[in-house]
Amino acid sequence: MEPILEIIKEILGSTAFIGGAILIGVIAGALFLAWWGRGIKEKVDRVDGHEKTMDEFRRAVAKLDNLPCANHGEDIHRHEEEMAEFRRAVAKLDNLPCANHGEDIRRHETGHHELESRMSKVETAVEFLQKSVDDLTKNLKVGGTGLILGSYTQNHSPLSITDEGRKMMQRVGMGEMFDQNWDRIEKLISDSLEDKNAYDIDQFCMEQAVVFPEKFLGKEDISVLKDDAYKQGLSLTSYMRVVAVLARNRYMEEHKIEVKEPAETV
Repeated sequence: MEPILEIIKEILGSTAFIGGAILIGVIAGALFLAWWGRGIKEKVDRVDGHEKTMDEFRRAVAKLDNLPCANHGEDIHRHEEEMAEFRRAVAKLDNLPCANHGEDIRRHETGHHELESRMSKVETAVEFLQKSVDDLTKNLKVGGTGLILGSYTQNHSPLSITDEGRKMMQRVGMGEMFDQNWDRIEKLISDSLEDKNAYDIDQFCMEQAVVFPEKFLGKEDISVLKDDAYKQGLSLTSYMRVVAVLARNRYMEEHKIEVKEPAETV
């Protein structure tokens, strides 16, 4: 800057130098004021923008203070009353049934379950008798002399397996079939019988095995028995009686259920 001023001073002289210096100072000052003024304006604009934003925020808050309007306030009040009514209805439902009616319902439910259980037992017994009659009829047709010929179980009580039945068991592999299904057979007997006495166990095993073979053996096992029954000219009932005897004997043996002999009279 100083070399420039020296040059100007030499060319224009002292007076002109002073005037030039003043002019330069004025120009520099004007530029500074313009720069400073622009910065001030930007700050003012930002302040104005903030003020506008705050004004919009205040107007929004004012609108919120006026909510809900009269119409909407009425709707909200009506909905609140409906919800209160709904809550009262739910509270009534939670208290149902009352003590007296609850006892009646439980009594009817118990009676209904007992009736269903008895009807199921009757249906099973009837179907067992039907299958037994069919089996006896088939034996009569095959043997021509009665109940023992071709039968795998003896007919006196308690039922037992005959020599023919033992041969059949070896022929079809019934021992292995029975062992593989024993766990579910044992559970079936335990879950189904309240009184674990010899009579009930014998009757349950016989009826259930004859009427519902699938509860005691698998599908493939039953198919093997059916094939053999077809070849021997017998019914599946003859085979399932043997399964029933096996189930009865093993259950009573494992659960230590003894058959008491009647006392002798003099």
